[in-house]
Amino acid sequence: MSSDFAKHYPAIGQIGKNTCWAACLSWWLQVEAKEFGVRKWISQQDLITRFQHLVAPDGSMPNEKMREVGENAEIRLAVDFITPDQIDDYDFDWPKLLIFNYPVVGGTHMNVAFDRDFAKDTVMCMEPFYPLPGQDGKRSGQFLTRPMGFFTDVKIGIGYRRIGRVHKN
Repeated sequence: MSSDFAKHYPAIGQIGKNTCWAACLSWWLQVEAKEFGVRKWISQQDLITRFQHLVAPDGSMPNEKMREVGENAEIRLAVDFITPDQIDDYDFDWPKLLIFNYPVVGGTHMNVAFDRDFAKDTVMCMEPFYPLPGQDGKRSGQFLTRPMGFFTDVKIGIGYRRIGRVHKN
């Protein structure tokens, strides 16, 4: 399946060195808001401000706190932590947030992935850390095709749309 997400929703570059989580979540919320009207778009800066109490001192969002962000009534994002072989259990017809280890940017990172091509074993990604090295506050983000093997951590985080009310388990 090929969508036009990349054509209709410009990439969002992360504001700070470790704010990929906010850029990706903002892009995802924009798609959710415009396609379904079930969520509202929240800017990257507003997300950083709203969830400041959950971020680490360096501005990054710890994996375990990303679930708390997802439980917010406006966001409704389910977050699972899976092994690489479980990624095939998820379809990428609709954008999913992927949390993974990416040493090039200094460790844990996030992309929004969609439009999986099974024949090529690739997925389209909204990459917020572009240009690289670039400058904080001046990143534009970009869309790029990544092989599924790129996401080969021992544990990968995957965020996807949660419908209805959020319940804590």
